[in-house]
Amino acid sequence: MTNKDLKENPPEAYEFLSNWNISIDEVEKMIVEIEENGKDPEKVACEWVENNQDKVKKMKGE
Repeated sequence: MTNKDLKENPPEAYEFLSNWNISIDEVEKMIVEIEENGKDPEKVACEWVENNQDKVKKMKGE
């Protein structure tokens, strides 16, 4: 969900969200870490970002 002006303001956010791509397997692994292993969701997300810099860079258009 976005607002109608996101493409122009800010264009970086629009590009990042347009390139957003996380596999179902990766999401399921994060859910297990949070729900079954009791990990903090923010920590799980940060770990994913740290371990997937190549994907994050693609999402950022780098």
